[in-house]
Amino acid sequence: METREQFLENLERLTAAVAVLRDVAQGPASGETSLITIDSGTVKTVARVVDELEARYAIDTGVLQASIDERTTVADVDARIQNIVGAAPAALDTLQEIAAALGDDADFAGTMTTQLAGKAASVHTHASADVSSGTLDIARLPVAASGTSSSTQVPRADDSRLSDARTPTTHVHDELTIMPQNSQSANYTLVLSDAGKHIFHPSSDSSARTFTIPSNASVAYPIGTTMTIVNRGGTVTIAISSNTLVLAGTGATGSRTLAANGVATMLKIAATEWVVSGTGVS
Repeated sequence: METREQFLENLERLTAAVAVLRDVAQGPASGETSLITIDSGTVKTVARVVDELEARYAIDTGVLQASIDERTTVADVDARIQNIVGAAPAALDTLQEIAAALGDDADFAGTMTTQLAGKAASVHTHASADVSSGTLDIARLPVAASGTSSSTQVPRADDSRLSDARTPTTHVHDELTIMPQNSQSANYTLVLSDAGKHIFHPSSDSSARTFTIPSNASVAYPIGTTMTIVNRGGTVTIAISSNTLVLAGTGATGSRTLAANGVATMLKIAATEWVVSGTGVS
């Protein structure tokens, strides 16, 4: 296939040949009515031959020029397509693959515009009712302006709403956190519910009293049970029925005496044995 430059060169030669032929046809014979004989045996006037040559020349050069223009256009299109897909990855280096990647959508730009129109903006505000799941930062929690809140609000709290007069409707203290008091101003035998409590002898009772630990057969306190006696009144005798009460530090057994302002704690260490220790215990 000849190049564009070769084709143009041949076209120039053809133009020169036609001009020479015209001179030859018009030279030996004078006037447009002079006759010449064609190879086929046909006799034509010089003018007729020149007109036919010029017409044929015009037709051929027009067709050839159109062919040149067409080749130039195809080459330009091929070059531009190559510029588009040449740097594409292997999976998208043909127009067919690109079209398939776009879902064979002839109006892909219009489709994307329509879909994006239905999306929320990257920065927008939701009504509280629109948020039905997820986690909110504490700063974004809906807080009621007054002490009364709805089911979707957190009540605002301040010191006036958390005064000492407010008590929880339901609360259970851990037994290790608080030691309940059982105040006694008379002789008293401890019961099962005294486990974990302190038995208080108030200062208003200056009389001597006896507080008795019952036998295991009578009240089976669990091993590890502790009870404390706090004496702010008269002398208290700590007695035990049938079982053994050991004084810590000396190992002496039997009833113990707790002086005024003394504190004694009894700890059950076996089924029938207790240890007592404290201040003012003898």
